[in-house]
Amino acid sequence: MNGKCGVATDFHPIGGPHEPATWRYTVKLDGGEAFKVKPANVRLRAEGTGGASGGGGSDKGKEKGKGKKGRAGRK
Repeated sequence: MNGKCGVATDFHPIGGPHEPATWRYTVKLDGGEAFKVKPANVRLRAEGTGGASGGGGSDKGKEKGKGKKGRAGRK
């Protein structure tokens, strides 16, 4: 479902407020299909952006492999 757009229509805090690993959103895709999805796998699309690329969301992890050492630290 990567890159597909839809609307979160419901939230299911299954397991209660202290068990976020079990929480799910019901997401209805633009094609009409509905799925239950973990909150970590849902991104907010920025207002005014189109297409399936999404807008918002986290940039966390995009700089993978660029730690302190870099190439100079390898031997």
